Amino acid sequence: MINSAFCLALIDNEADKAAFDYMVRKYEKRLFHVANNILKNNSSAEEAVYEGFFRIAKCFQKVNNLNVHELEAYLIVTVRSVCYQMYNKEKNNKSDLSFDELIFEPHFEEANKYDYALLKAEIAGLEEKYKNVLVYTYFYGMNAEETASAMGVSRRTVYNYIKEARAILIEKLGDENDG
Repeated sequence: MINSAFCLALIDNEADKAAFDYMVRKYEKRLFHVANNILKNNSSAEEAVYEGFFRIAKCFQKVNNLNVHELEAYLIVTVRSVCYQMYNKEKNNKSDLSFDELIFEPHFEEANKYDYALLKAEIAGLEEKYKNVLVYTYFYGMNAEETASAMGVSRRTVYNYIKEARAILIEKLGDENDG
């Protein structure tokens, strides 16, 4: 279904190319199903999956090191992000991103300040753009450039989203230093 040749051109290492090609073959049907459930159109869903894999190919070094559960969650979040961007362009409508797939703990020190379940619930209640930037940055450890590429926004926008999301979460959860 997906012709990954263009995406493979973004990857330098032959072993990584083989791993990426395997990942495409393993997950493309699942991701197509996810995209089709959102977009309700086969050609749009296929386009979203291709765009998702294209974004993933740009930062494949980081993605390739994820365990199978983290990788699947990452792929789903990326394709959903693409779908919602496509959907919002057409319908100028907001859609929520479910965090049911995020079955692992975040990889950042500040997570220990808060009850993880409460933090996850508060993140799930944020606007889609804030959820996505937090997932890419803190859950997957991506830098601003990689996050910008995955989300299809500028690096400056990523910084702004992080700053705004953190402010919202601190307001909702309170600062540990508040007592």
